Order: sequence, then C-alpha cells, then structure tokens
Amino acid sequence: MIQDLNDCFIKQKNISKEIDYTVKSTQELRILSIRYSFIPPELVLIHIEEITEKKLAKQKLIASEMKLKQLNKELEQKVKERTKELKESEENYRNLLDNLDVGFYQVTLDGNMINLNQAHKIILGYDPTDNLKNKDVRMFWQYPEQREEYINQLLKKGSVKDYICHSLTKDSKEIIVQLNSHLIQDKEGNPIRIDGTFMDITEKYNLEQKLKESEEKYRTVVEKSLQGICILQDIKFVFANNALAEILGYSVNELYSLSTEEVVNLIYIEDRNFVLKRHKERLKGKKVPSYYAFRVIRKNKEIRWVEMYATLIEYDGKPAVQEVFIDITDKKLAEEKLKESEANYRAITELLPDIIYEADLNLNITYVNKIGFKKFGYTPEDLKKGVNIKKLVSPEYAEKAFSTIKSIFKKNITEPNEYLMVRKDGTKFYARVHSRPIIINEKVVGLRGTVTDINDMVIAEQNLKESEIKYREAYDRASFYK
Repeated sequence: MIQDLNDCFIKQKNISKEIDYTVKSTQELRILSIRYSFIPPELVLIHIEEITEKKLAKQKLIASEMKLKQLNKELEQKVKERTKELKESEENYRNLLDNLDVGFYQVTLDGNMINLNQAHKIILGYDPTDNLKNKDVRMFWQYPEQREEYINQLLKKGSVKDYICHSLTKDSKEIIVQLNSHLIQDKEGNPIRIDGTFMDITEKYNLEQKLKESEEKYRTVVEKSLQGICILQDIKFVFANNALAEILGYSVNELYSLSTEEVVNLIYIEDRNFVLKRHKERLKGKKVPSYYAFRVIRKNKEIRWVEMYATLIEYDGKPAVQEVFIDITDKKLAEEKLKESEANYRAITELLPDIIYEADLNLNITYVNKIGFKKFGYTPEDLKKGVNIKKLVSPEYAEKAFSTIKSIFKKNITEPNEYLMVRKDGTKFYARVHSRPIIINEKVVGLRGTVTDINDMVIAEQNLKESEIKYREAYDRASFYK
C-alpha cells in the first residue's frame, strides 16, 4: 500500500487495486478494493471498500452466465436436431402415404381437399403431378347427394367403415370405391375435418353383384334340378328340393317336419353307422370322403340305392352339410349283373388252354389268366407292380408287334401274328397272338386277346426244313456219282 500511495503522489494519477487479506482472528480470506485519488497540489485520498461478497456474487454471476450460454448452445443444438428429425419424420410420413396402395385424404366437412397421397390421384385417373388440393371432393362422387348421407353417418358415429361409394375418375369413368373414414375434432369437440382411406373395389363389387345373380339362378336351378339336393343341420332338413322329396317318396314339407330320429331312419340299417359317422366327422372338420353310395328307405318302405356328394357349409351362422343325391338303383342292378357276367367270363378264361390277356392304352397288362402267369413266369404281385407288353416281345419282333397294336387301336381288324415271346427268366418261345380293341362308350380304352403257344410246332417245322435240306443235299450227292 505504501508503494501504491507513493506512486499516486509522485505520478499524480489515480490508482485502483484489489487485494486479498486474511482476518487474523478467523483466518477468513477477504477482498478489499482500494482506490488512490490524487488531489492537487499534495493530497492523496484513499478509499477502501470490502468487496468480498460483491466479488463472490460477480463470480457466481459470471459462472451462471457461462452456464446459461452453454445451456443455450445445447438447446440450440437440440432444436436443430429436433427440427431435422421432424423434417425427416414429415418426409417419412409423406413417403409412407405416397407408397400406400390405398388412397389417403384429409378433407373439410364441406368438401375442400386439404391433403391427399399419390395413390388417391392414380386410383381416380389423375396424373401424380396434378394438384388436387383445395378442390371440391364432390367432383369425385358419381352421386353427390350420396355424400350427405355419408356425412350424416360420420357425424352420428364418428367413423364410417367399408362405405360403398360410386365414384368418377378424371375421364368420367365410373368406379366403385370403399371408404374408411374418421371424424377429427378440435379440443372443444367440434368437427374440423375428415381423415380416411379408400380403395378401388370395382372388380370385387361387380363380382359380388354377379355372385348375387348367380345365387338367384342357383336357387332356381336347384329347385328345378333332377338331382336331390338338401341341407342338413343338427340332422334335420332345413332345405330340400322337389327332386329329393321324390327320391324319398315324401313331400318337401313332410321332409321339413321329420325329427332327427326319423331322418336317421331314412338310412338303411346296414349302412346307418358308417353314414352317420362320416356325417359327424365332417361337421368336426375331419377329412372324410365326400362322395359315397348307400341305401335309403322310402316312405313306402322300398329300398333304393343313392350316390351322395356332401360338403360342409355354414347355414344361418351354424355348421351344416349340403348333400346332393342321385338315385342309382338301376345302375346298381346293372353293375351287379355286369359283375356276374365278368365273373362268368373270368371263370371261362381260367378253363381255356390258351393265354387270355387284357392291357391298357400304355400296354400295361391289366389281366391275365392262370395259364398266362404259368407260361411267362410272372406272379400276380408282378402284375400289380407293372408288366408291360414291350417286355414280353423279343426285340426283333417289336416293330411288327407295335405296328399291329397301333392298327388295333385305330379299330382295324388284324389277322393273328406269330412272335417270339420272352419269359420273366429271359427264355423265349414262339406264340400266335390274336388281339382286338377294348371299346367302352365307343372309345378305345385298351386291347384284349389270346396268346397260343406254338413253340413246339415252329421247332418241328424248323427241324423238318433242316431234314429236307439234308435230304436234298444227300440226294444231290448220290445223283452226282451215278
């Protein structure tokens, strides 16, 4: 302080300083502000002020200002980051909307377009660059008055789901769209706009209309069908047509009045268990045959055979079975007679000394009698696995054999031919084969024929020819020496 006082006096200038000092009694550090003011001609005024609290407050203020600046800097950075995120979010939101396959819209209640996506434009036939904002959306409605009903529903329910709207494209083409809309309200609950999506369902709508028409036609066809058709629910008739009533010998109303027990008793007792079992398993969703035949008992106690095709359906919200019936009694009797005839035919073929065979169009053997198995060395198990005629003909006779078969398949009459046949073990024998086409409903489905073993005869002929040749050679030599 002496030095500062001396400098102020000699240099005649004001000096200000801050000095630290320690209070001896408390050892507390304090700060003094000393100001030396020179007053001419020879006076120095000393002003001493303790500024410890002021200094500390200033330091705190400076620290607070620095901290505030740092916080402002961090806040500005967060605002920038949030602004960037918000911008990216808006871009993602816009990209999401524009990438939707369904149209998106935001409109006012009076029909002013606020926002829309690209699909909205494309569905309605507009170019993606066309500006449709602020347009009156009623221009898209084929029947503008229909929008009033749509708005009323929104105001009443707050949302509308799957609303069918007949709409118009840019070139006035009529399409059907399906709207899903929500009413947006402000904080006070006042409606401010409509947000929603829509999709073009023209094709689906037209198909549904055709389906309705088809269902009406189907009902007409069912009623006039010659096949018996019914729907069974809880083993009771809930629908039956006139054809089924005729098959069973009842009227349609009588069928409707039958109890579950009476319906069950329509099934012939020997067939009843398996028919009911399949019916119950079908209702449980199990995989069971949908097509089978069984016997029924008519009202007059007559037993008839029917073929039935059954399908699991839903009727009035509950599982049911739709069944189609054909009376096959006459067909069954014919089949029984045919089986008897075939049995007689098989019995006769087993008694014949020649081989009897049948084959399909691919030349796979489908039947051969016992002598055939014995002669060729095959077994019934081999036949089940597959035996083809091509394996039975020696290669040098193949072209001749298959040329004849082609002619037979064309329904031509061919003469018996001789071939060298091949047994399962590879040995061969000569045989005469006589075949004819198998024709069912005027269509060739295979061939059948006989195979006669002529091996001994052919060998004998060959031996005879050899003997004749030897005899001729001996005779010629004898004549030479005469």
